Amino acid sequence: MFNSDINSYLNNLYERLATEISSFSDEKILTANFDEWVEYFYSTYEVGTVIWYTDSTTQTVERSTITEPILTMGYFGEVLHNSKEVQAFAVWFDVPFDGNVDLFNLEVVNSVKVYPPPTYNARIDKPKGDRLGSLIFRLKYAEKEALDDEVKFQAKVAKDFKNELALYQNKLAALQPKINEFNGYLKANILKLLTARKEKADELNRVAKALNISLPRNPNAPNVTPIPLKRVMKKPTKEPTGKPVMPEYSIADDDFKNIINIINTCVAAMEMTPISFENLGEEALRDVILATLSTHYQVTGETLHKGGKTDILIQFENKAAYVGECKIWHGAKLFDEAITQLKSYTTWRDTKVSIIIFNKENANFTALLKTIDEWVKINTTNLLPLQPKNIWNSTLIDKDTSQQYQLHIAVYDLYVKPNSR
Repeated sequence: MFNSDINSYLNNLYERLATEISSFSDEKILTANFDEWVEYFYSTYEVGTVIWYTDSTTQTVERSTITEPILTMGYFGEVLHNSKEVQAFAVWFDVPFDGNVDLFNLEVVNSVKVYPPPTYNARIDKPKGDRLGSLIFRLKYAEKEALDDEVKFQAKVAKDFKNELALYQNKLAALQPKINEFNGYLKANILKLLTARKEKADELNRVAKALNISLPRNPNAPNVTPIPLKRVMKKPTKEPTGKPVMPEYSIADDDFKNIINIINTCVAAMEMTPISFENLGEEALRDVILATLSTHYQVTGETLHKGGKTDILIQFENKAAYVGECKIWHGAKLFDEAITQLKSYTTWRDTKVSIIIFNKENANFTALLKTIDEWVKINTTNLLPLQPKNIWNSTLIDKDTSQQYQLHIAVYDLYVKPNSR
């Protein structure tokens, strides 16, 4: 027991994490939901602690023998050391625990050794399924000591048990600062590794694009060229026995992601030839999006919905509507009014909404993006990281009704320089 050090253990754990993330394919990392992967890896690599259940300790007694020292005087007055076997009782203790059994084998580097060592090499039974783990050890007492004064003997056993167990508890407690430090930085380190792997994949794509090399594409990956997309269908599952089925009050996340992916694919293609759409206004641009969405969903435009006519409305099965609004950029004030207008179109079931902005009048597209980015940071929460610079996904809370929306904002540059017409 205690045959390795905590630093090596944690370093090996981190290396395993880094190796697992670095093994991601380009397609896998480019389509990865970082929030979900961070939670997954955190639950996998978080170092748990040991929780003791000393109140549930059991003990058993069996007959045994112990070796007692015998001191005698030699012929010349010297002390002679001998020993003899005497009858004894062995008290076995079974201490339940739960948690990371690996910690029993670790030490803190350069720590002061704990002496005396445990009087008996404990056996560790790992937790398994619903069964707790056990720390099992024994203490031995001479028969005479046990039988002379039962009350005194009982107090001595209780004290010895407490001291013996403390040797293990103190050793594990010494590991805790390193464990807390590792767990405290774990999510940030996971995100850092995911980001580095994504940047590596992005570099490959940039080089391939510069060389005009066509890379294999994942059909689920967001792209700026039209690719076959289809609505994500989930296989029905059996209703849980004895549990009420909760009604669904919004469209599924997969449907929402697929809808905005289709829109992004459509409008990103427009950005490649903006002059073709120079004379189209809001309604005509919206109709291009509707035409694309209609190949995947039952979609309507300028549909009456609650407080007005929404640009894009999708309803299917028993789920609530997806509501989208298309606007040409005319400044921050009108953008804020468009958000208010979008909220007025929704019902209490419509929790996933989009606003699609077309830039047709501003040569400085970067400044436009900065304006929207500042608005998002001030007015929304839970902004998803590592999104394209023209896309924001966050949570919008209506101050009047307290309703929460999953707000998707996408801005596309259709500006055409006057001299290029």
